[in-house]
Amino acid sequence: MPRGEGEDQLVWRLNTSGVFDVRSFYKLLSSPTTNSFPWECIWRNKVPKRVSFFLWTAANDGILTMDNLIKKCQFLDTRYGLDSIVTHDGVKLPCLALPDLSPFRQKFGLDAYDQLDVIGIDEAQFFEDLYDFCREAADHDGKRVIVAGLDGNYLRRSFGSVLDIIPLADSVTKLAARCELCSKRAFFTLRKTEETQTELIGGADVYMPVCRQHYVSGQVVKEAAKTVLESQNVQCVSYA
Repeated sequence: MPRGEGEDQLVWRLNTSGVFDVRSFYKLLSSPTTNSFPWECIWRNKVPKRVSFFLWTAANDGILTMDNLIKKCQFLDTRYGLDSIVTHDGVKLPCLALPDLSPFRQKFGLDAYDQLDVIGIDEAQFFEDLYDFCREAADHDGKRVIVAGLDGNYLRRSFGSVLDIIPLADSVTKLAARCELCSKRAFFTLRKTEETQTELIGGADVYMPVCRQHYVSGQVVKEAAKTVLESQNVQCVSYA
């Protein structure tokens, strides 16, 4: 029918008759798809990056709900959400939250991954497969990998695999805060509470940056207080 003549009508393009039938629809559903992820139509559109990121996440069926992830115990820190890297003063960048790094390439999309130049990893101390992923991405895939994380815990002992990837690195930058007690450079973290587990999520209510002098003196004060409390408990038991 010549274009522009007659009434508009729906046409089923999976058969020659143009009329829907179950057979052709079943073949469509059962046939394996070979289409790669259409990253170009998402990432090359002139829209804000956060819009592209949301569309990409939705297209990959990867929209994360906090309730489901918490139920599965996959993520420890949910204070600022699960779709962004967020600083304590509110600066945000979209991210892909994963419990492990190994599925990143598949989740991000193979074609989209091939187009990446830089991969950023935050909270690196929590990823058990950090070494293998960084080596593969840098050595074999030619990616520039920027890793941010803690090299030690509140006891100044190795935390996760961060120290293991130093031999892989081109450069290492160790950042320091300011001691809350004297304003000198703070390389250590003093835990204010009595919890002893390694992974304890918290902010200024739980941790404080301190210099070497105040870290050592703070540990001494905590040990002294612990001894006093334990002795008081023993006396209470003996009187009972």
